[in-house]
Amino acid sequence: YFYMGATLLALGKSDEAQGYYRKALQEYQLLAESEDPPNAATYNNLAIVHGVLQQPEEAVHAFQRALQIDPNQPKVQLNLGEGYYRLGRYKDSEACFREVLRMEPRNVRAHYNLGTAAWSLGRRQEAIEQMRKTLRIDPRNQAAQTFLQQALASQSSERQ
Repeated sequence: YFYMGATLLALGKSDEAQGYYRKALQEYQLLAESEDPPNAATYNNLAIVHGVLQQPEEAVHAFQRALQIDPNQPKVQLNLGEGYYRLGRYKDSEACFREVLRMEPRNVRAHYNLGTAAWSLGRRQEAIEQMRKTLRIDPRNQAAQTFLQQALASQSSERQ
């Protein structure tokens, strides 16, 4: 159901995709309740489906559960940080992204996301430095290039 939903979403058929994602959500919930011991991957997938269905609080809860089961999952930690960010919990998201970077110092997505969290927390210079780190690792990262250009332009106009 999950992959069918993803395929339909990619084809622009979001209404049909929603139905498949809802079925995937039911299946993952049943699986999560029946597994003994619980599996972190199941909770991660459950959280992703919650996110697609615009249920960010439920997604965060499922990501947290996945990390309780297995805390050494940088991808799940990154997903949790992005979930916190969507909820406006920037300090929590920042902590997640720093944890990812502790485990994977060259994680491009974590550097970029840490930069956006720093910006949202009013730490402009740190955000700029994170975008520069992102671009040192991945010079073609268009999102980081755009963010950095806008951040530098914003700083320039604030000084004038």
